[in-house]
Amino acid sequence: MYFGLFLNMIKYSAVKETRLFLIISSFLLMFCLNVVLFTVIILIAPDKNILAKKNDVNENLIFDVIFICFIAPLIETFVFQKILFNLIHEYLKKVFPSIVITSFLFGVMHYDSVSHVIATFIICVVLCLCYNKSLKISEKYAFWNTFIVHSLWNIFSFIIRLI
Repeated sequence: MYFGLFLNMIKYSAVKETRLFLIISSFLLMFCLNVVLFTVIILIAPDKNILAKKNDVNENLIFDVIFICFIAPLIETFVFQKILFNLIHEYLKKVFPSIVITSFLFGVMHYDSVSHVIATFIICVVLCLCYNKSLKISEKYAFWNTFIVHSLWNIFSFIIRLI
């Protein structure tokens, strides 16, 4: 029910065209979809420690923060949305297949476990949707909007790993 309300909020909001709303709504959508995904995984395999990920934060915390939260999202947004999504979309002329192919490659690149590939696939779907929507609003900000959402997600994930 809350997810439906969230989608209606995106659809009918008077401020839906603003950059801030797009960034916040994309982040919240990634969060909601990942909560649903991991809830399903826990229900399917409650005995397996499928969600456990070792705390692999490097000893150099400042380097990790800079790399994971800013450099990696900058490079990945450039490679996967700015270059790959644009190339595939230019070739196929369709948004949905372009998003699926880009997201599949993004997920495979983040292979750690099957659940992690699925989670990163979902994240990239949202990032591609954000990028595509941003292109329609203002091509000037499409890359930066997507980078901000990606960076916020990595910051959130990094903090969760530290806990």
